[in-house]
Amino acid sequence: MPRWRLVVSGRVQTAGYRAQVKNHALGLGVKGLVRNLDDGTVEIYCESTPKLLEEFKRSINVKGERSNYIMPSVKNITVYKEGSMGFGKAPKTFKPFDIDYQIKNIRPAECQMLERSEMGIIALGVVSSSIMAMRTDLKDGFKETKDGLSRVGKGVERVEGAVNSMHKDMNQRFDSLDEKYGAIGQRMGTIEDKTTALLTEIQKSTAALVEMTQKVGTLIDKKLAE
Repeated sequence: MPRWRLVVSGRVQTAGYRAQVKNHALGLGVKGLVRNLDDGTVEIYCESTPKLLEEFKRSINVKGERSNYIMPSVKNITVYKEGSMGFGKAPKTFKPFDIDYQIKNIRPAECQMLERSEMGIIALGVVSSSIMAMRTDLKDGFKETKDGLSRVGKGVERVEGAVNSMHKDMNQRFDSLDEKYGAIGQRMGTIEDKTTALLTEIQKSTAALVEMTQKVGTLIDKKLAE
C-alpha cells in the first residue's frame, strides 16, 4: 500500500484541526497519524491508495470563515510520496489513525482528554459561526422592516393627499349646490360640516400613523448601528 506525507499550512494549529483529520481518516479507513510541527503547519503520515488519498485530501481541506479565528482554515496541502526527498522519517508501522501529541509517557486517558478539548474547540467554532450568521440575518431583517415601514409611510402620505384633495373637491361641490338650491344647500352645509369633521379625524389619524412610522424607523436605525 502506498505511503504518503502531507504537510498542511494555514490556520490549522490550536483550532481542533487534528481531531477533524483523525475523524475523517477513521471514516475513510485511512491508517496513519497527524501531529503539529514547530513551524505552525500540520504533518500527516498516511497509508492509502492514490484514489483514497484524493478523497482524504478533499475531506481535510476545510475553509473556515476569515473572521472566525476559532475555526480551522487550510491554505495549502503539500503531498510527498514515499521515496521522494520530502517524505521524511515515517513511522515504522501504520496503525489505525491517531493524533501524535508528541508528549513522552502520555497515558491513553490523557490523550482522550486532549482530543475532547480539540472537539470542544470545533463545537465552539460552529456556535460562533451560527451566532455571526444570526446577527447578519437580524440586521438584514431590521433593514427590510425599516424599508417596509418607509413604504407604509409613503402610502400613508398618499392617502393623506387623497383625503385633502377629496375634501377640497367636496367643498367646491357643496358651494355649487348652495348657490343653486338655497335651502337644500343649507342642509348640505350641515352635512358638509359633519363630513369635514370626519375628514379632520382621518387626517389626524394619518398624521399619527406617519409619526409612529418615523419613530419606529429611528429605533431601527439605532439597532442597525449597534
